[in-house]
Amino acid sequence: MVKEVQPVSAVARTGVLNGKTILVTRPHEQAVEFMEYLHSHGAHVVVFPTIRITEPASWNDCDDAIGRIDSFDTIIFTSANAVDFFLQRYSSLNTNSLAGSTSRVFDKKIYAVGMKTQEAIAQFGLFADVIGSHFTGKDLAEALKTKIDRNAAILFPHGNLGRNELSGSLREFGVTIEEVIVYRTIEPDQQDIENARAYIEKNSVDVYTFFSPSSIENLLKIVSREIVARSIVAVIGTTTTRAAQTAGLPVHIIPEQSTAKDLALAIVSYFEHLSKEKPYDASE
Repeated sequence: MVKEVQPVSAVARTGVLNGKTILVTRPHEQAVEFMEYLHSHGAHVVVFPTIRITEPASWNDCDDAIGRIDSFDTIIFTSANAVDFFLQRYSSLNTNSLAGSTSRVFDKKIYAVGMKTQEAIAQFGLFADVIGSHFTGKDLAEALKTKIDRNAAILFPHGNLGRNELSGSLREFGVTIEEVIVYRTIEPDQQDIENARAYIEKNSVDVYTFFSPSSIENLLKIVSREIVARSIVAVIGTTTTRAAQTAGLPVHIIPEQSTAKDLALAIVSYFEHLSKEKPYDASE
């Protein structure tokens, strides 16, 4: 579904993003803070999730791993989606609450990639050490190698488009790592696709924001690369940046930290910089 969200305050209407239309490709519920910050600077935000997050085709592998949870020393989560789907599934199969069973079942090391993932884990009453979210899969593996014992047995719940580079690098290190698919990233409904295509072809979008390679891939199935390339492209992370460049898109905005808040800050800074540039004067 395409959803337009307008700034409402007088302050917002005079912000640096006043008159700018920014398209958000993340689901509305995952982009609230991001949109609020853009609104506070005057942006007109259009939400069109180019991906849908849903359950795996089968829970069999995940359920089997949950049944053997005591055999794992370490659990790695690279996204809040993985946390939510895995821990909710665990809770549905166990009568004890996660918080109440922490000492018995989750007496193991948990690593979270990024602060948002760590916060999602905390919502279940569990603690995780956080690893920076700006890493590529290979770099992330190198960071984890300094923390994980070679003899560790690792459980890695992730999506169907998960980080194979991470698990491959850790296996080369010598650890035992078991991957389970706990959610799928799929395309939007056909009606939502048609609505988005109609909106983009009719209206001008100043900034397209992307949070994953799949969000880029799916949007470019809906509208042409040429249409998107006319606008400012803002992305999170090295993997998404690489996907945009491979697709032939220019990348104008990349935050130093791979969070939605930092992307919003970077967009505002980009337009603040443009507004301060001295216009060309042919008389000079």
